[in-house]
Amino acid sequence: MTVHQSGKMADFTEQRSAIKSCLKLGKNATETFQMMQQTYGENCLSRGRVFEWFKRFKDGRELVEDDTRSGRPVSASNDDQGGLVHKQWIPQGQTVTKDVYLDVLRALRRSIMVKCPERWRKQDFILHHHDAPAHTAIKVTEFLAKHSTPVVPHPPYSPDLAPNDFFLFPQLKHVFKGRRFETLEAVKTACSAGLDSISQNEFRQCMESWKHRFQKCIDSQGKYFEGNNN
Repeated sequence: MTVHQSGKMADFTEQRSAIKSCLKLGKNATETFQMMQQTYGENCLSRGRVFEWFKRFKDGRELVEDDTRSGRPVSASNDDQGGLVHKQWIPQGQTVTKDVYLDVLRALRRSIMVKCPERWRKQDFILHHHDAPAHTAIKVTEFLAKHSTPVVPHPPYSPDLAPNDFFLFPQLKHVFKGRRFETLEAVKTACSAGLDSISQNEFRQCMESWKHRFQKCIDSQGKYFEGNNN
């Protein structure tokens, strides 16, 4: 597939500088977000992200750059308060087989151990993946059982229960909307910036929605229902 890019992706560091300038001009968070929308249009940071950075600067933060992150492409910064723990690029054209997925799981475990040491020590985490063949393969099931990794059962034909489907992918669609990219690296850069722009509070809200959706599924005893969008 050939992809192209038209226009330059708005620099998130530049936008944070703009937020900081609005604060110095005496604007409140709502006014700042409105001005950001007028300036950056579809490239503008989300409302939650603008408000978060506005508060940081109001509380005395000076730096507009992200906090220091590992340079490894398979990992993302996090702490034990929530947020993105791990991301990993699958080679172009590579099908996600059970062996590929096992490599992802191994890397994920390493990321949890390094970035969330307290959770790792207590084994205070669970895995939720949907029912794709690579996820349900015997080899994968045995690996998870060997490492005592609890897995949330995923009902069939229930994409709305997966955080990737109801939260993460829509967030990234907003990042890519209306843009064209010349190279795969440009796509990766945009994707990483989009992931990094999601606040911990947004991830927490996602988890609350995830619990709510699963409860509705349990209450319906697995039967099909519509309106599962909270």
